[in-house]
Amino acid sequence: MNERIRVFDGLRGIAILLVIWHHLFSSTTGPGFVALGPENIPFLPATFLANGWLGVNLFFIISGFVLYYPYVSEKRSFLTLSDWREYYQNRARRLLPLYYVSVLFGAIFVYNPGTTGEWIRHMLIMLTATFTFTKDLWAPPYNWVMWSLGIEIWFSILFPFLVILTNRFSVINVGIAVAILALSCRYYGISTEKMMFGPYLGFIKDSLLGRLDDFYTGMFIAWFWYKKPGGQADHWSHPGILFLGLCLLLVASHGWDYYILNLISISATPLINNLLLLGFFLIIMYLLQSPRSLINQFVGTSFFVGTGRICYSLYLWHGVILLLLLGTQRNPLQVFLYLLVTFGVSFLSYRYIENNKWGAHKKSHP
Repeated sequence: MNERIRVFDGLRGIAILLVIWHHLFSSTTGPGFVALGPENIPFLPATFLANGWLGVNLFFIISGFVLYYPYVSEKRSFLTLSDWREYYQNRARRLLPLYYVSVLFGAIFVYNPGTTGEWIRHMLIMLTATFTFTKDLWAPPYNWVMWSLGIEIWFSILFPFLVILTNRFSVINVGIAVAILALSCRYYGISTEKMMFGPYLGFIKDSLLGRLDDFYTGMFIAWFWYKKPGGQADHWSHPGILFLGLCLLLVASHGWDYYILNLISISATPLINNLLLLGFFLIIMYLLQSPRSLINQFVGTSFFVGTGRICYSLYLWHGVILLLLLGTQRNPLQVFLYLLVTFGVSFLSYRYIENNKWGAHKKSHP
């Protein structure tokens, strides 16, 4: 399993690099910046460069997998109060120290609410991580990328209940319910509000419930690969599985580009996420079943793995450093200095905040 966990670290590295790329260059490599063929249905060969945000979907899937794997492999359980306490303590130690440092940094250097009353309200919401349930702070001005961290924190809170439900009603039945709930939430979101945060994100559409199928896909992969005989069948190692997964990601990326280019209706966008999840499912199944393949060796290179191991720090720091250091400037020297500072700060953050004295980076809770 160690080789496979290394691949997940590599996938985290790729995911955070996609997100950083998106925040750095989305204004220049946006949808349709390279288009071939007819204007009504163009082929967009560089579509992945316009959709680095899909790294967030990959983060959520990986979180679902790594959280659920110890439980589906029966190394851990939620049978006693001690089990629950240990789980919540480990998740708090993993997520909260760096989160609180980031909130404090944002409150000092990035954003001032203006009045004492608003400052107190904001701090209460931020320190309890309940900003994900508010419209005005859903993408916190202290660090806008925290919108996904809020969902991650609340999924971690919800996770034990999902495990109990899967034990009671089966992974398949709970998965169907989650898929229906998430898709319904996304459709409700696009029917009641416009995209609030750029062309992609909405308060309801991208809420915990709207993104729950991302996490559950990771849980399903852990269960299917470990528990089901068909999950480790030889056909999952066929290169065609990888190719089909990449094709699905390509189609899904085109879907978002087409929406932004006004070529398809917003009503199609909730289903695009389902295509993404199916594509990632196939790719991860291939990687799990082909630990010695060339693509695994590529994903598992030291650069991607090392980047993946500091991805939490990279994620929380890259946005505020981008805001403070670059602004709207993007010449090569400025980008190089930005990356140098971001990776340097994130490495120190990983070493001295994530790997804190309370044991935040325990191997048993990746």
